[in-house]
Amino acid sequence: SEKYSSHGYAFVTVDPRSAINQQSKTVDINYYIAPGTQVSINKIFISGNDKTRDNVIRRTLLVSEGERFNGKKMRRSEELLKRLGYFQEVKVEPRTTQDPAKVDILVAIKEGSTGQFSVGAGVSSNDGLLFNTSVRDTNLFGTGNTLNLDLNSGNIREQYTLGVTNPRIFDTRVSAGADLYSSKLQYDQFTRDQLGGGLTFGYPL
Repeated sequence: SEKYSSHGYAFVTVDPRSAINQQSKTVDINYYIAPGTQVSINKIFISGNDKTRDNVIRRTLLVSEGERFNGKKMRRSEELLKRLGYFQEVKVEPRTTQDPAKVDILVAIKEGSTGQFSVGAGVSSNDGLLFNTSVRDTNLFGTGNTLNLDLNSGNIREQYTLGVTNPRIFDTRVSAGADLYSSKLQYDQFTRDQLGGGLTFGYPL
């Protein structure tokens, strides 16, 4: 079934029938295959994405409108959508249309929580009182971008870090990120101030 579906047969049926030979203690198995019609993809419909933008989902799919149906790519697309970590449930499946040579692809998702917020406090023998605030969102405003913000302050130490990562620049496979940090540490004789940042680029191999 998987072999046929990867060649455009979306609704293939395979019926294995067995014939037992009691004397020779063997079983013959005949596979009756009804491949149906080879089809192409008409439209891709997405539902359930109240927050996540359509392009974030479509760029993850390995199938596109107008090309020949491929069940292997469709199942792989469902796996990739689940790996994003934005959704609680993902289902990708074909649907028949009025044209027997075409099918629609339905992408049904249920969105999950992608944001985290934490606040902490502590006491250190070196730094005295310490306060920490952290904010993280892996699907910022539904764009698929990741935001990290860390604020640390104390009697003698202050440190702030901001990072933003776009995993698919202009919906390509190239990722880019920018990080900024600022820290201030008070010693007995002097105060050290640091300000810096960094850029990262990536491509999946």
